[in-house]
Amino acid sequence: MLEGNGREVDRTFARIRDDARHSAVVQLRVREVDHRAFPDWNMAYQQVRGPGEEDLIFIVGAMVEQLDDPLLRDELMGFAMLHNAA
Repeated sequence: MLEGNGREVDRTFARIRDDARHSAVVQLRVREVDHRAFPDWNMAYQQVRGPGEEDLIFIVGAMVEQLDDPLLRDELMGFAMLHNAA
């Protein structure tokens, strides 16, 4: 999830999409909001579904449980479930 000024988000998304270290980059939705859903977040990397690692559903669930926006929470959990099933 990218949050911030529209132009900065567009530039960051393009840089991520074009970086060979990333694969299957998907843009789920673009929208303007009144406030950030994750104001204290920085970019992060989490290895998932490796031997002994937590699965993506658990990781995303822990991250979104405090979100005020139930639609956003459901969208992120739905994405995690789809990814987990793949």
